[in-house]
This record gives sequence, C-alpha cells and structure tokens, in this order.
Amino acid sequence: MLPSFLGILLFMVVPVLITFSLSFSEYSPGMNGFSVDFVGLENFMRLFGDERFKKSLLNSVIYVGGTVPLILVCSTVLAALLNGFAHYRTVLRTIFFIPSIASIVSISIVWLVLFNPENGPINQILINVFNIQNPPTWFVSTTWALPGFIMLLAWQGIGYYMVVLISGLQNIPSDVYEAATIDGANFLQKFFHITVPLLAPMLFFVSMVSTINVFKIFDPIKIMTEGGPGYATSSLVFNIYYSAFQLFDIGYASAVSMILFAIIFSITTMQWKWQKKALA
Repeated sequence: MLPSFLGILLFMVVPVLITFSLSFSEYSPGMNGFSVDFVGLENFMRLFGDERFKKSLLNSVIYVGGTVPLILVCSTVLAALLNGFAHYRTVLRTIFFIPSIASIVSISIVWLVLFNPENGPINQILINVFNIQNPPTWFVSTTWALPGFIMLLAWQGIGYYMVVLISGLQNIPSDVYEAATIDGANFLQKFFHITVPLLAPMLFFVSMVSTINVFKIFDPIKIMTEGGPGYATSSLVFNIYYSAFQLFDIGYASAVSMILFAIIFSITTMQWKWQKKALA
C-alpha cells in the first residue's frame, strides 16, 4: 500500500496544503522567479465584490441542481427496465454506457455541431418537424446555454450510473418481488415500494459522486463557450482556471479553490447525515 499512499500524499494532500497557504497570499510570478506575500483574508474578501465569481457560483449550483436529479431519475428508470429486460440486455447496456467513456473533447465538438443555431440537426428538426420558427440559439445564448450543458452532462453520466444501479438491483432478493407479485403489486408499486427503498445506499452513492463530478465541470465549458457569452456558462472550476492561468492571480484562484472545497465537503457531509437518518 505504500506506493499508493505516497502517490496520494504527494499528488493530492501536498497540493491541497499548498493551495490553502497560497489562498492567504499574493503570488507574483516574474522573469527572475516569484514572490509570495502574506495578505491574510484579502483574497477571500475580494470574492464578495467579484461578479464573475458570484455568477460562476450560481452557475455551478444550477448545473448541480439541474443535472443530478435528472441523472438520478433517468439512470434509476433505465436500470430498472434493463435489469428485467430479457433480450439484447448486454447490447443495450453497452449503448447507454458508451457516452461515459467517450472523450469529452469529442462529445463537446459533436454537441456543438448538433446544436449549431443556424444549420444544426436539432434546430432543423425543431423548424421542419415541430414548426418552431425561432428555435433556441443554445450555446451562444445566455438563456439556453445552461440547459444545453445540463443535458450534455446528464447524457454523458447516465450510462455509468445506470450500470452502478444495475449492480445494486441484482443484489435485491428476487423473493421480495415474487412475494409482491403474489400480493397483486404491479410494476410501479414494486418499483416505488421495493426497488427504490432497497436501492437507497446506491442512490446515495450516485447522488454524492454525481454532485462532486458536476461541481467540477470544466472541459466542455472550456471547449464550447470559454465561459461565455459573458459569464453565462462559467463554473467555479473554470473561474479558477481563468484566474490562475489567464490572469496569473494565483492567490485569488487558490481562494476560489478553497471555497469550492468547502462547498463539496459541506454537501458530502450533509448527504452522509441524510443517509444515516434515512437508513436508520
């Protein structure tokens, strides 16, 4: 275990400690080296007046609030359907799982083509099939860009979480379903009164991991919109990247990183407490 422990210590724990210390400092790179000056809480105080940070924080919350419930509902329904599907089960699982292992760069480019506001297939269908004469402009619109990213994140993640939930479904004793069938329960009754309660630990895992992953969204934003238009699609991670590697404001970027860490830690702690109460 020592090599793995050293790897975690060197590449995770130490960088977090360095970031924590830099969040209270002003890091000034230069041609002849760099200087680090202690500034106390100045970087954190700047957050309250930074519109880009506040918009990025709001966007990250919207991403999580829109994507995680969608992932939970869709992956649970698909898992329940495919778990009892007799024919082509393996093929269907593979089809749904492929997006989760595909390159996010490739996915982002494909989605840009699909949702092109002028000649993309999605808008052409809306115009020619549904007779919508002014379809959304999607990723170039301050209104529709966020829903577009929510759909992308959900579409990419549903397959992975579906497989996780299927493994949980296979551990539910078949005797429980047989007894419910004898008592006259239909599919929906068995789903809501047997499947969902017994799947609660796996649903908690899915909600926790998906929340963390959505809070870390960066790649599609960088590739597709660069946080725009304006700050309409910027996330906390993109804000960290922009502050650190575009503005070279390392201390301020470290402060934003600590805020993101505190948010994810708080949400995870609340989810753990909720799980203990729900399973008690």
